[in-house]
Amino acid sequence: MISCPVNIQANPTLGVLSHQAIQPPMPAPVINVSIEMLTFQFWIYGYATNKNKFAMKTVHKGQWICQGGHDCGMLIPDVTMPIVGNLLYLLHWPFSKGAMTFAASTVKMDGQPTACAAIVPPFPMMTCGQPVGAPTRFSYIANLNNVYVGMTFMDILAGVVAIALSIVIDLIFNKLGGSGAADDAAASTTRSILRDQVGKGLLGKLGPLELAKSAVNGLAGLVTSGMQGNPTYKVGFGISPIAGGELTLFAHDGSTGQTTGPVLQGQVLGWQGDTAGNRASWGTSTPAPSGDGGSGSGSGGSGGSPQVGGGDSGGGTQIGGGDGGGSP
Repeated sequence: MISCPVNIQANPTLGVLSHQAIQPPMPAPVINVSIEMLTFQFWIYGYATNKNKFAMKTVHKGQWICQGGHDCGMLIPDVTMPIVGNLLYLLHWPFSKGAMTFAASTVKMDGQPTACAAIVPPFPMMTCGQPVGAPTRFSYIANLNNVYVGMTFMDILAGVVAIALSIVIDLIFNKLGGSGAADDAAASTTRSILRDQVGKGLLGKLGPLELAKSAVNGLAGLVTSGMQGNPTYKVGFGISPIAGGELTLFAHDGSTGQTTGPVLQGQVLGWQGDTAGNRASWGTSTPAPSGDGGSGSGSGGSGGSPQVGGGDSGGGTQIGGGDGGGSP
């Protein structure tokens, strides 16, 4: 196993990639280097739209711990040249992402695998970009946390496969949708840019191609979760800043042998609910884990780096160092 620190709410992330840029009188979009700006793992817009995934009963340093599938979510600013006047910010920012692709499947926090991202060992996060997203975002101070989880070979391989599949899927659907550097829209005025690039791009998020891409991403997730012994198939849909949902057809927990689903989650302007009976006016709606929690948390000695072993670390537990309190 390879040890990796857990990530908590206050851990900052930062990335770099490329995005399209356009402003009058440019005749067509161009791709330039972009700085994916600093965000914390707790990102209020991702939290409101159910992209943030946290263990709220198991905390470290008094803060929630990131679970597998965590995404900082929407409205992550990127700075793409030209910094001022790039009208495609209207399309990029609402659909941004900073997703954790690595997770320790044998260490459960509130019933879910524990997400992993760090500088050492180098476990990156996926960031949005054009023509494809890429693993160029990092959690820079996660190594200062003193709770570590064990990553198996299959956990690491599943993360690498997830990254590769994400890039391939982006390439295929960008080609089908006509997005990327080859776009040749005659956008020479602000009005035509807003109509031909931003407007059509936003409408495309509701179209059949986007739904098909979500279904294919769900299949990719089924492959990688199956590699870790927890096969899960879920599909997201909608425009996340306004309204959206996620249908989990089935989720199998390899450690307990329990399979749940289907479960439908949805949100409208931050108001969330799901068919599992969980309701929240703000924040995530994670189905409660079965069982009574159990073992898994390491001893939080003085100044050490406790190793969290297998099992489900649940039940309102403070692990590692910290002040013990609940969520900040």
